[in-house]
Amino acid sequence: MNIQTDIMLEAIRYVSEVLGETIPSKPTKISELKSLPYAIRDSFDLFRTKILRRGVILVQKKDHEITPKKILASKSTIERNLAAEDLIVFVFDRIQPHERQRLIQQGVYFVVPWVHMFLPPLGVDFRSRSRRGLKEVTTFGSLSAPAQSVLLYHLQCQSLSGMLLRQVAEITKYARFTISRTIQELIGAGLASTEKVGVNKHLEFKKQGADLWQAAKPFLSSPVKKTWNLKFLEDRDPFLLEAGMTALASKTSISSGGESVHAIGTRDLQVALSQSKAVKGVLWAEGVTTVQQWNYNPRLLSSDRTVDSLALFLSLQDDPDERIQIALDELMRDMKW
Repeated sequence: MNIQTDIMLEAIRYVSEVLGETIPSKPTKISELKSLPYAIRDSFDLFRTKILRRGVILVQKKDHEITPKKILASKSTIERNLAAEDLIVFVFDRIQPHERQRLIQQGVYFVVPWVHMFLPPLGVDFRSRSRRGLKEVTTFGSLSAPAQSVLLYHLQCQSLSGMLLRQVAEITKYARFTISRTIQELIGAGLASTEKVGVNKHLEFKKQGADLWQAAKPFLSSPVKKTWNLKFLEDRDPFLLEAGMTALASKTSISSGGESVHAIGTRDLQVALSQSKAVKGVLWAEGVTTVQQWNYNPRLLSSDRTVDSLALFLSLQDDPDERIQIALDELMRDMKW
Protein backbone atom coordinates (compact mmCIF):
# COMPACT_ATOMS: atom_id res chain seq x y z
CA MET A 1 0.00 0.00 0.00
CA ASN A 2 1.59 3.29 -1.07
CA ILE A 3 1.53 6.55 0.83
CA GLN A 4 -1.20 8.02 -1.38
CA THR A 5 -3.53 5.12 -0.57
CA ASP A 6 -2.71 5.46 3.14
CA ILE A 7 -3.71 9.12 3.11
CA MET A 8 -6.94 8.38 1.22
CA LEU A 9 -7.92 5.70 3.74
CA GLU A 10 -7.08 8.04 6.63
CA ALA A 11 -9.35 10.65 5.05
CA ILE A 12 -12.19 8.12 4.87
CA ARG A 13 -11.67 7.08 8.50
CA TYR A 14 -11.68 10.76 9.53
CA VAL A 15 -14.91 11.50 7.68
CA SER A 16 -16.55 8.34 9.03
CA GLU A 17 -15.63 9.16 12.63
CA VAL A 18 -16.77 12.77 12.41
CA LEU A 19 -20.09 12.07 10.69
CA GLY A 20 -20.81 8.78 12.44
CA GLU A 21 -21.45 7.17 9.07
CA THR A 22 -19.99 4.03 7.56
CA ILE A 23 -18.23 4.94 4.32
CA PRO A 24 -16.78 2.22 2.04
CA SER A 25 -13.16 1.84 3.13
CA LYS A 26 -12.03 1.16 -0.43
CA PRO A 27 -13.29 3.90 -2.73
CA THR A 28 -13.69 2.96 -6.38
CA LYS A 29 -11.15 4.36 -8.79
CA ILE A 30 -13.19 6.21 -11.39
CA SER A 31 -13.43 4.71 -14.88
CA GLU A 32 -13.82 7.96 -16.82
CA LEU A 33 -10.14 8.94 -16.53
CA LYS A 34 -9.63 8.82 -20.28
CA SER A 35 -12.02 11.77 -20.66
CA LEU A 36 -9.68 13.93 -18.57
CA PRO A 37 -6.68 15.82 -19.94
CA TYR A 38 -3.29 14.17 -19.44
CA ALA A 39 -2.20 16.97 -17.08
CA ILE A 40 -5.02 16.03 -14.67
CA ARG A 41 -4.36 12.29 -14.90
CA ASP A 42 -0.66 12.90 -14.33
CA SER A 43 -1.19 15.11 -11.26
CA PHE A 44 -4.08 13.43 -9.42
CA ASP A 45 -5.64 10.11 -8.43
CA LEU A 46 -9.44 10.16 -8.48
CA PHE A 47 -11.81 7.90 -6.53
CA ARG A 48 -15.59 7.72 -6.27
CA THR A 49 -17.53 7.14 -3.03
CA LYS A 50 -20.61 8.39 -1.15
CA ILE A 51 -20.81 10.66 1.90
CA LEU A 52 -24.20 11.30 3.53
CA ARG A 53 -25.82 9.64 0.50
CA ARG A 54 -24.21 12.19 -1.84
CA GLY A 55 -21.91 11.09 -4.64
CA VAL A 56 -18.36 12.32 -4.08
CA ILE A 57 -15.22 12.23 -6.22
CA LEU A 58 -12.14 12.25 -3.99
CA VAL A 59 -9.17 13.87 -5.71
CA GLN A 60 -5.69 13.31 -4.34
CA LYS A 61 -2.59 14.96 -5.72
CA LYS A 62 0.36 12.76 -6.53
CA ASP A 63 3.89 13.73 -5.61
CA HIS A 64 3.75 16.98 -7.55
CA GLU A 65 3.57 20.29 -5.73
CA ILE A 66 0.22 21.85 -6.59
CA THR A 67 -0.65 25.51 -5.92
CA PRO A 68 -4.15 26.64 -4.87
CA LYS A 69 -4.49 28.35 -8.26
CA LYS A 70 -3.81 25.09 -10.08
CA ILE A 71 -6.15 23.20 -7.75
CA LEU A 72 -8.99 25.60 -8.60
CA ALA A 73 -8.29 25.24 -12.32
CA SER A 74 -8.11 21.45 -11.98
CA LYS A 75 -11.42 21.37 -10.13
CA SER A 76 -13.11 23.25 -12.98
CA THR A 77 -11.57 20.91 -15.55
CA ILE A 78 -12.68 17.79 -13.67
CA GLU A 79 -16.23 19.09 -13.28
CA ARG A 80 -16.42 20.07 -16.93
CA ASN A 81 -15.06 16.79 -18.33
CA LEU A 82 -16.83 14.35 -16.03
CA ALA A 83 -20.16 16.23 -16.26
CA ALA A 84 -21.30 14.58 -13.02
CA GLU A 85 -23.40 15.80 -10.11
CA ASP A 86 -20.83 14.41 -7.68
CA LEU A 87 -19.02 16.76 -5.31
CA ILE A 88 -15.35 17.26 -6.15
CA VAL A 89 -13.39 16.93 -2.87
CA PHE A 90 -9.60 17.22 -2.67
CA VAL A 91 -7.65 15.15 -0.13
CA PHE A 92 -4.41 16.55 1.28
CA ASP A 93 -1.92 15.11 3.73
CA ARG A 94 -0.92 18.59 4.87
CA ILE A 95 -1.74 22.10 3.76
CA GLN A 96 -0.45 25.49 4.87
CA PRO A 97 -2.98 27.74 6.68
CA HIS A 98 -2.75 30.49 4.05
CA GLU A 99 -3.32 27.94 1.26
CA ARG A 100 -6.27 26.46 3.14
CA GLN A 101 -7.83 29.91 3.52
CA ARG A 102 -7.43 30.56 -0.21
CA LEU A 103 -9.16 27.29 -1.04
CA ILE A 104 -12.06 28.14 1.28
CA GLN A 105 -12.45 31.58 -0.30
CA GLN A 106 -12.43 30.00 -3.75
CA GLY A 107 -15.05 27.40 -2.82
CA VAL A 108 -12.79 24.33 -3.13
CA TYR A 109 -13.98 21.45 -0.93
CA PHE A 110 -11.29 19.42 0.81
CA VAL A 111 -10.34 16.97 3.56
CA VAL A 112 -7.09 17.04 5.54
CA PRO A 113 -7.26 13.89 7.73
CA TRP A 114 -7.62 14.71 11.44
CA VAL A 115 -7.19 18.43 10.75
CA HIS A 116 -9.99 19.92 8.66
CA MET A 117 -12.99 18.75 6.63
CA PHE A 118 -14.54 21.50 4.50
CA LEU A 119 -17.75 20.21 2.86
CA PRO A 120 -20.32 23.05 2.98
CA PRO A 121 -22.80 21.43 0.51
CA LEU A 122 -23.18 18.67 3.12
CA GLY A 123 -23.55 21.25 5.87
CA VAL A 124 -20.26 20.58 7.64
CA ASP A 125 -17.01 22.39 8.37
CA PHE A 126 -15.03 20.42 10.99
CA ARG A 127 -11.67 21.45 12.34
CA SER A 128 -9.36 20.06 15.02
CA ARG A 129 -6.36 21.64 16.70
CA SER A 130 -4.30 18.47 16.48
CA ARG A 131 -4.01 15.72 13.89
CA ARG A 132 -6.00 13.39 16.13
CA GLY A 133 -9.00 14.39 18.15
CA LEU A 134 -11.82 16.76 17.20
CA LYS A 135 -11.49 19.69 19.56
CA GLU A 136 -12.78 22.53 17.43
CA VAL A 137 -16.03 21.97 15.57
CA THR A 138 -18.07 24.29 13.40
CA THR A 139 -21.19 23.18 11.56
CA PHE A 140 -23.39 24.95 9.06
CA GLY A 141 -26.93 24.18 10.15
CA SER A 142 -28.37 27.58 9.27
CA LEU A 143 -27.00 30.97 8.37
CA SER A 144 -27.23 33.63 11.05
CA ALA A 145 -29.98 36.24 10.74
CA PRO A 146 -27.64 38.92 9.27
CA ALA A 147 -26.15 36.46 6.77
CA GLN A 148 -29.60 35.31 5.67
CA SER A 149 -30.92 38.85 5.29
CA VAL A 150 -27.85 39.90 3.25
CA LEU A 151 -28.32 36.90 0.95
CA LEU A 152 -32.04 37.60 0.48
CA TYR A 153 -31.29 41.28 -0.12
CA HIS A 154 -28.87 40.30 -2.89
CA LEU A 155 -31.46 37.97 -4.45
CA GLN A 156 -34.40 40.37 -4.38
CA CYS A 157 -33.39 43.98 -3.90
CA GLN A 158 -30.00 44.80 -5.36
CA SER A 159 -27.02 42.79 -6.50
CA LEU A 160 -24.19 42.95 -3.98
CA SER A 161 -21.68 41.17 -6.23
CA GLY A 162 -18.59 43.22 -6.83
CA MET A 163 -19.25 45.56 -3.91
CA LEU A 164 -16.73 46.48 -1.25
CA LEU A 165 -17.53 45.07 2.17
CA ARG A 166 -17.99 48.59 3.57
CA GLN A 167 -20.56 49.25 0.82
CA VAL A 168 -22.46 46.11 1.80
CA ALA A 169 -22.46 47.35 5.41
CA GLU A 170 -23.78 50.78 4.40
CA ILE A 171 -26.56 49.35 2.23
CA THR A 172 -27.76 46.73 4.71
CA LYS A 173 -27.32 48.98 7.79
CA TYR A 174 -25.19 46.37 9.56
CA ALA A 175 -21.95 47.18 11.39
CA ARG A 176 -18.77 46.39 9.47
CA PHE A 177 -17.80 43.77 12.05
CA THR A 178 -21.16 42.04 11.52
CA ILE A 179 -20.73 42.13 7.74
CA SER A 180 -17.22 40.66 8.01
CA ARG A 181 -18.59 37.77 10.06
CA THR A 182 -21.55 37.44 7.67
CA ILE A 183 -19.29 37.17 4.63
CA GLN A 184 -17.26 34.44 6.34
CA GLU A 185 -20.50 32.51 6.89
CA LEU A 186 -21.47 32.85 3.23
CA ILE A 187 -17.99 31.73 2.19
CA GLY A 188 -18.11 28.79 4.60
CA ALA A 189 -21.46 27.71 3.18
CA GLY A 190 -19.95 27.70 -0.31
CA LEU A 191 -22.24 30.52 -1.49
CA ALA A 192 -19.78 33.39 -1.88
CA SER A 193 -16.16 34.40 -2.07
CA THR A 194 -14.13 37.58 -1.81
CA GLU A 195 -11.85 39.00 -4.47
CA LYS A 196 -9.00 41.26 -3.43
CA VAL A 197 -8.41 44.24 -5.69
CA GLY A 198 -5.51 46.29 -4.37
CA VAL A 199 -6.12 46.66 -0.66
CA ASN A 200 -9.90 46.24 -0.92
CA LYS A 201 -12.01 43.10 -0.79
CA HIS A 202 -15.03 42.70 -3.04
CA LEU A 203 -17.92 40.31 -2.40
CA GLU A 204 -18.73 37.80 -5.13
CA PHE A 205 -21.55 35.25 -5.12
CA LYS A 206 -20.78 31.92 -6.78
CA LYS A 207 -24.23 31.58 -8.36
CA GLN A 208 -27.05 33.95 -9.20
CA GLY A 209 -30.82 34.03 -9.14
CA ALA A 210 -32.72 30.78 -8.80
CA ASP A 211 -29.48 28.75 -8.81
CA LEU A 212 -28.18 30.67 -5.78
CA TRP A 213 -31.54 30.29 -4.02
CA GLN A 214 -31.50 26.51 -4.50
CA ALA A 215 -27.89 26.27 -3.28
CA ALA A 216 -28.70 28.40 -0.21
CA LYS A 217 -31.98 26.77 0.82
CA PRO A 218 -30.38 24.09 3.07
CA PHE A 219 -28.83 26.91 5.13
CA LEU A 220 -31.94 29.10 5.38
CA SER A 221 -34.60 29.08 8.10
CA SER A 222 -37.80 30.85 9.07
CA PRO A 223 -37.15 34.45 10.12
CA VAL A 224 -39.91 34.27 12.74
CA LYS A 225 -38.46 34.36 16.26
CA LYS A 226 -41.69 34.65 18.24
CA THR A 227 -45.39 35.31 17.66
CA TRP A 228 -47.39 37.85 19.68
CA ASN A 229 -51.02 38.90 19.93
CA LEU A 230 -50.86 42.70 20.08
CA LYS A 231 -53.15 45.66 19.90
CA PHE A 232 -51.53 48.78 18.50
CA LEU A 233 -52.85 52.01 19.97
CA GLU A 234 -52.27 53.92 16.74
CA ASP A 235 -54.21 53.26 13.55
CA ARG A 236 -51.21 51.81 11.76
CA ASP A 237 -47.75 51.31 13.14
CA PRO A 238 -45.29 52.37 10.41
CA PHE A 239 -42.98 49.48 11.27
CA LEU A 240 -45.57 46.75 10.64
CA LEU A 241 -45.54 44.75 7.40
CA GLU A 242 -48.14 42.24 6.27
CA ALA A 243 -46.82 38.71 6.81
CA GLY A 244 -47.99 35.10 7.05
CA MET A 245 -51.35 34.32 5.46
CA THR A 246 -52.13 38.02 5.07
CA ALA A 247 -49.08 38.54 2.87
CA LEU A 248 -49.54 35.24 1.04
CA ALA A 249 -53.11 36.23 0.17
CA SER A 250 -51.90 39.55 -1.27
CA LYS A 251 -49.23 37.84 -3.41
CA THR A 252 -51.16 34.74 -4.57
CA SER A 253 -54.71 33.57 -5.21
CA ILE A 254 -55.19 32.04 -1.74
CA SER A 255 -57.62 33.59 0.72
CA SER A 256 -56.35 34.83 4.06
CA GLY A 257 -59.42 33.49 5.80
CA GLY A 258 -59.86 36.78 7.63
CA GLU A 259 -56.63 36.31 9.58
CA SER A 260 -54.52 39.43 10.19
CA VAL A 261 -50.79 38.71 10.44
CA HIS A 262 -47.97 41.26 10.49
CA ALA A 263 -44.19 41.21 10.98
CA ILE A 264 -41.89 43.57 12.82
CA GLY A 265 -38.20 43.65 13.66
CA THR A 266 -37.07 42.98 17.22
CA ARG A 267 -35.77 46.50 17.82
CA ASP A 268 -38.94 48.13 16.44
CA LEU A 269 -41.07 45.85 18.60
CA GLN A 270 -39.09 46.77 21.71
CA VAL A 271 -39.64 50.46 20.93
CA ALA A 272 -43.38 49.95 20.41
CA LEU A 273 -43.78 48.07 23.69
CA SER A 274 -41.56 50.39 25.74
CA GLN A 275 -43.36 53.50 24.49
CA SER A 276 -46.78 51.92 25.04
CA LYS A 277 -47.61 52.06 21.35
CA ALA A 278 -48.70 48.43 21.59
CA VAL A 279 -50.13 46.23 24.33
CA LYS A 280 -50.62 42.49 24.60
CA GLY A 281 -54.12 41.38 23.73
CA VAL A 282 -56.28 38.30 23.26
CA LEU A 283 -56.47 36.86 19.76
CA TRP A 284 -59.72 37.69 17.95
CA ALA A 285 -60.41 40.56 20.33
CA GLU A 286 -61.21 43.83 18.59
CA GLY A 287 -58.13 45.51 17.17
CA VAL A 288 -55.78 42.64 18.07
CA THR A 289 -53.49 41.31 15.37
CA THR A 290 -51.01 38.45 15.19
CA VAL A 291 -47.51 39.93 15.10
CA GLN A 292 -44.44 37.96 14.11
CA GLN A 293 -41.23 39.11 15.74
CA TRP A 294 -38.50 38.55 13.15
CA ASN A 295 -34.82 37.82 13.72
CA TYR A 296 -33.93 40.73 11.45
CA ASN A 297 -35.71 43.85 10.27
CA PRO A 298 -38.18 42.81 7.54
CA ARG A 299 -38.28 46.38 6.24
CA LEU A 300 -34.74 45.94 4.86
CA LEU A 301 -36.07 43.58 2.19
CA SER A 302 -39.51 45.07 1.56
CA SER A 303 -40.50 47.51 -1.16
CA ASP A 304 -44.16 47.79 -0.11
CA ARG A 305 -46.41 46.97 2.86
CA THR A 306 -45.76 43.22 2.73
CA VAL A 307 -42.72 41.16 3.69
CA ASP A 308 -40.49 39.96 0.86
CA SER A 309 -41.48 36.82 -1.04
CA LEU A 310 -38.50 34.61 -0.16
CA ALA A 311 -38.69 35.26 3.58
CA LEU A 312 -42.46 34.70 3.37
CA PHE A 313 -41.77 31.34 1.73
CA LEU A 314 -39.32 30.40 4.49
CA SER A 315 -41.82 31.38 7.20
CA LEU A 316 -44.52 29.07 5.77
CA GLN A 317 -42.61 26.27 4.03
CA ASP A 318 -43.17 23.78 6.88
CA ASP A 319 -46.93 24.39 7.12
CA PRO A 320 -48.69 21.07 6.38
CA ASP A 321 -51.79 22.76 4.86
CA GLU A 322 -51.94 21.67 1.21
CA ARG A 323 -53.58 24.96 0.18
CA ILE A 324 -50.63 26.88 1.58
CA GLN A 325 -48.14 24.65 -0.20
CA ILE A 326 -49.95 25.21 -3.51
CA ALA A 327 -49.90 28.97 -2.88
CA LEU A 328 -46.17 28.83 -2.09
CA ASP A 329 -45.59 27.09 -5.42
CA GLU A 330 -47.48 29.92 -7.09
CA LEU A 331 -45.42 32.46 -5.16
CA MET A 332 -42.15 30.93 -6.36
CA ARG A 333 -43.34 30.64 -9.95
CA ASP A 334 -43.98 34.38 -9.93
CA MET A 335 -40.48 35.20 -8.64
CA LYS A 336 -38.53 37.43 -11.00
CA TRP A 337 -34.90 36.47 -10.57
